[in-house]
Amino acid sequence: MEIRRLNASDYDALLYVLNTSFAAVRSRPVDFLRGHPKMWGRDDAHMGRHLGAFEDGQLVAAVGIYPLELHVGEAVLRFATTGNVATLPSYAGRGYFSRLFSLAMEEAERVGYDALRLGGQKQRYGRFGFEDCGTVYSAELTEKNRAAVPEVAYAPIAFEPLCEESVLALRYIRTLTEKATCYVKRFESEGERDTLAVLRSKYGEAYLVKRDGTPIGYLCAADGGQTVTELRAEAAEDFLFIACAWQKSVRSAITLQIAPWMHTELRALSRVCERLITGTPSKFRFLKLARVVDAFLKLKHKSTPLPEGSFSLFVEGCGLLRMTVDATGAYCTRAEEGEADLTLDRAEAAKLLFGPLPTDAFSGLPAVARAWLPLPLAWCFLDVV
Repeated sequence: MEIRRLNASDYDALLYVLNTSFAAVRSRPVDFLRGHPKMWGRDDAHMGRHLGAFEDGQLVAAVGIYPLELHVGEAVLRFATTGNVATLPSYAGRGYFSRLFSLAMEEAERVGYDALRLGGQKQRYGRFGFEDCGTVYSAELTEKNRAAVPEVAYAPIAFEPLCEESVLALRYIRTLTEKATCYVKRFESEGERDTLAVLRSKYGEAYLVKRDGTPIGYLCAADGGQTVTELRAEAAEDFLFIACAWQKSVRSAITLQIAPWMHTELRALSRVCERLITGTPSKFRFLKLARVVDAFLKLKHKSTPLPEGSFSLFVEGCGLLRMTVDATGAYCTRAEEGEADLTLDRAEAAKLLFGPLPTDAFSGLPAVARAWLPLPLAWCFLDVV
């Protein structure tokens, strides 16, 4: 077995391995070129994000690490998606997954990412330190739900399909994204190519949203429009109206995902939608836990002022974290010494800090920590690569 980083010449071989492997697992055809367009470029830069295992010169297994810059308020965190782990069915069970994924984890440590995320089975990735955590809300909007909203509020809203030539619209979307409370940077040197590729991920299409000809946001949807993979409005008050206009155009129930910091949108949807379900957006492994906690503690304090106080948490294998909220702001730092209010392993610490475990599940947790936690970590469905 030869293991090496892929390059432009491996483009077709990687696409074949991924499509073949995932089709076997899901018992249906898979099109990675359409489902994950941002990862595909017939060049060394895109292909070099993958490690491959070769037998007799044939690529038989691969794993990818895709750097993602996460902006959380004023902080910029180095996240990465680790995934698209695939082995040709005829080579399964020979240890390729464990070998490649272990190398990917070693690389992540060496590069110095703040955190990693992925999807997949807990039994497969839990042993590498990945845990389901964070919060995302899912809402269903039906025709009967829409009837509760005055039609005059959404009748002037229209949707303009986006394509490679929609340069001005994509620049508008890029600017709107950068105004968000929390977002993943979706563009690199190719700029609008990357933005559109992300918006079309998961077999979806993207639309500029206009009211009386003026842009007010954008929407991405898949599954014939029934799954809204992302909706962003310039004004939070327009989120529900855009959703209603889209449901009317689709003529079917639609589902939407909402991040925990989108307070105005959540309140509006909860008054109208059929159901509002709380879930976890991804599996995460935190390599620099204090940096991530610090960023999201600041984000929560900025949106909802937190009570002052301090809380020290010892995380096995990570060290002592000291969280503080005072008159100057909110902070999380690593402490070299001191007493801990609570000691947890990495898995439980992640689920306490970011959810989904409720604070009531932890005896001895100070009242101030109960008021602060969980922190509003979320992840957009489109930012998987």
